[in-house]
Amino acid sequence: MRYSLLIFFIGASCFINTEAYTQKLSIEVYNKTGVTLDSVQIDAFYIGRLKNDSSTFVNGLNEFQRSGPWPLLRVRAVDDLGKSITNLSACGTKAVTVKEGHFAFDIILNNAGLNRHLELISHR
Repeated sequence: MRYSLLIFFIGASCFINTEAYTQKLSIEVYNKTGVTLDSVQIDAFYIGRLKNDSSTFVNGLNEFQRSGPWPLLRVRAVDDLGKSITNLSACGTKAVTVKEGHFAFDIILNNAGLNRHLELISHR
């Protein structure tokens, strides 16, 4: 009987604190640039190679800032020409901190003007 109770309490203790370790924020990014991106990095999280029209999750991010529909996340990558590209800094006016939920964003390549840069927009 004691052995059964011990097993029960050990097993139950494994499930008691699972919420403390569960990630409440899920961010999925899609490469919609038209090219394969290499050395992709979202803020401090290295993703690596991301083929065109593929997606991946950004793991380990506990929160991020958002200004309206725009995430204030820094995106860096190396394009198909071997050039390092990044996104322009977005304005953080009236930014809110997001700590939970599922979000999907598209990485797009903007060739406007002389500054070829990445943009992070809501997934379509």
